[in-house]
Amino acid sequence: MGCGGSKDAAGDVSVPGELATNESEVEINLPDIKGRLKELTSVKLAHNLLLFEKYGIESVLAQCRDELSSLTMTQQKAKDGYEFLLQYAMERDADDVFRALQASQIDKRVLIDILTSRTKWQLEMIGNIYEKKHNVSLIREIQRNLRTSLGRLTGSQSGLGRLLLFVCTDQPERDGQLLTNHIKDMDIIIEIVSTRTNRELRGALDWYKAQHGKDFAEVVRSKSYRNFGALMSGVLECRRDESGSGFDPEFAACVASNLETAATKKDADVYVQVFSNLSYQQFLSVNAVYRGNNLVEDLKKFSGDFYSLLCARCTHKYALLCGRLMEDKDSISRILGCMPRKECQRLREHFNENKAKYGGGLTLENVLKEAITKESFLAACLNLISSDTHLFPLGVDRELGEDEVLVGSIGEEVMQAAKESYNRGNMRELGEKEAARLGIDTEITKKKAPRMNKKQMAEYIASIDEEIETTKSNVQALKSEVAHHLDLYFTMTRHIAEAKEWAQLYDTYSEMLNKHIAIKDTAAAAAFGQKNGSYKSS
Repeated sequence: MGCGGSKDAAGDVSVPGELATNESEVEINLPDIKGRLKELTSVKLAHNLLLFEKYGIESVLAQCRDELSSLTMTQQKAKDGYEFLLQYAMERDADDVFRALQASQIDKRVLIDILTSRTKWQLEMIGNIYEKKHNVSLIREIQRNLRTSLGRLTGSQSGLGRLLLFVCTDQPERDGQLLTNHIKDMDIIIEIVSTRTNRELRGALDWYKAQHGKDFAEVVRSKSYRNFGALMSGVLECRRDESGSGFDPEFAACVASNLETAATKKDADVYVQVFSNLSYQQFLSVNAVYRGNNLVEDLKKFSGDFYSLLCARCTHKYALLCGRLMEDKDSISRILGCMPRKECQRLREHFNENKAKYGGGLTLENVLKEAITKESFLAACLNLISSDTHLFPLGVDRELGEDEVLVGSIGEEVMQAAKESYNRGNMRELGEKEAARLGIDTEITKKKAPRMNKKQMAEYIASIDEEIETTKSNVQALKSEVAHHLDLYFTMTRHIAEAKEWAQLYDTYSEMLNKHIAIKDTAAAAAFGQKNGSYKSS
């Protein structure tokens, strides 16, 4: 590779024979100096290898920076085109919803097609545009226009009206209102606190406190028996494990043992301590080592709301919701309306996989058809649980943050692949060429010791030792520098992959938006293009 070095015919570093004033000194010191010169050559070779690797990585990093800079501009251009189209599509939606609500006979088909075929973040955009353009809240308009016949006197909403209110209301406010309106119905309260993420539940509790000036936990404790109030207070701390992992076997066995003892003594405090933050996966790990694998059976030692909340804490989210879904039309509106469309689909999948348990052998689609008589309400429910995304402007129903997760996972995969395929030999070869191009001298020259006496020999060896230590120190510094450069290089490969993916994603979304706009109203899209220039993404 041209890393330098000089050897004699026997393979040893060449050392002059006349090193001292007499032969005895030569015999004594020749092996010492040979060993030191070999070590010096070795550490210099290691130094050069690291130096070449450093120059190789720096050369690649320069190329990566140029590529990333170009990709960043491409990504931004694609993003600008996408956001321009998205804003227009959402404005069209807001206008269409306005016209549907203002018509002499409300166009429920338009409302269903739009409001049940948009993600939560798109609905938020539509709601904000609606209020800004028409000076009235979309939620208020739904409340005013979608009532039952009797509701025009009493204010009660139709099934479709309730469903769309849940769909369109911001999550913290929606769940906060549910906590407010159902404080006397602990079954619904248990449903909410057991099926929301920590962030969602915390948002609802903050909304409740802002509206009522007191903590929801305090209200529950004042209206409940001790055990239920204590467990609910623990649940409302919003510290449930969301990692998706169970306990390790040793800890699970410890928890199971404590619960077995508590069951014998009917010690509710232990259950409060365990179940306050217990996730379903953690429950499974405990139940696997619990006597008879039947922890739920021992919960029957308790009763009332405390028992119901304990059961909810060790029930899968979709199992809990499927078990409550068909209680009445209010539960259908509440459960389907409060979930993003993807979660509605997962609910349908769980229901249909266990249709004998939940639907008497019928699928969720057929159960809804039997239970709901109003055509518009049924159509909205079926649309929410459908996997069909052809009505979605982007062709997908990803919620806010899901694209970031997708792109991030792709970037991580590319970075890991770069780490696994990294070849030091190739990088050093590239670096050696770069060093030569820069005119950097990396040749390891042969050391020649002059004639010297014993004292001079000692000084000479000391100077070689010092050079060895200095070179070793430089090697360590280079190792750190190369490691830092490598981290930067691998990170850069991830950023490049993510920038490519974002650009491709924005272009795909722009293409879907163009199709959506054209299908929805070709004439309006053409007029918009003539007025503002081509509306297609460049």
